[in-house]
Amino acid sequence: MTGRRAAAGAVTVLIVGGGMLLGVAAAAQQHARMPGAGQAGSSRPAATAPARSPSANIPAGSRERGQGGKGAHDPVKPAGVPASAVGKLLVNDTGNELASWPRQARGGESGSISHSHGVLYLSTTGANGNGYSIISPHTYTSGIFEARIYFPGARDGKVADWPAFWLSSAWSGAVGWPDGGEMDLAEGLSGVLYDSYHYGVQGTERSITKTFATSAPGWHTITGVWKADEWEVYYDGKLVKWIFGPYVANHPMNVILSQYQGNLGNQPGVAATLRISYFGIWRVASS
Repeated sequence: MTGRRAAAGAVTVLIVGGGMLLGVAAAAQQHARMPGAGQAGSSRPAATAPARSPSANIPAGSRERGQGGKGAHDPVKPAGVPASAVGKLLVNDTGNELASWPRQARGGESGSISHSHGVLYLSTTGANGNGYSIISPHTYTSGIFEARIYFPGARDGKVADWPAFWLSSAWSGAVGWPDGGEMDLAEGLSGVLYDSYHYGVQGTERSITKTFATSAPGWHTITGVWKADEWEVYYDGKLVKWIFGPYVANHPMNVILSQYQGNLGNQPGVAATLRISYFGIWRVASS
């Protein structure tokens, strides 16, 4: 899979399996924000943190990757990312460790969170606005971010509700949304997982055209590579999106994993549970 770099300051390069170039665009569009994303200039939404210490403070190298289980392992490299781009492992957590992240319930009937045998469970009742999310205890300005996630299916065989794996500046409060940027590695919209990038110009929200990734529920390994002026997204080891340009922000962002129901998700909403078995962060080798 290859793509030709455009002139500096330009645009999006979208790539799918087999090396097909889908399009080149940097278009402004209305942003469908996930619940809890802050308005530009506002403070970050409140999140509660359990008593356990942040997972990033737990020594790396002692977590097992996969769909839960027991025992230690030697951490593997992020799926699809060239080995030359992969630096030091910073976070290597199963769902048990992810349960220590700050958390936020949404909706009148709160969603739920639990963990067992190395898997984290985030659930929604299916009611509009209902769900649960976890937010990383630390912010990042670059890195390689990977999660192995089970996306539940709806009755139509597509991805249920409004799940997401994303990074946002809104939580840190360092730079107001949208100028601080938002990276949606996986966002379930109308039964399909998309990735997209949102940024701001003097408080005005702009978006890079979202890319179709998959409509298949089940386990997927999703990886984002974020470095200066550049961002890549991999699904199950295949590059699906590559963008570059000065609009790719390097402001502090938190990682967020969500399972919500909302009007932008697959309708009608159903009770469903997102499962996360693994989350890792590496430095980018050049940073």
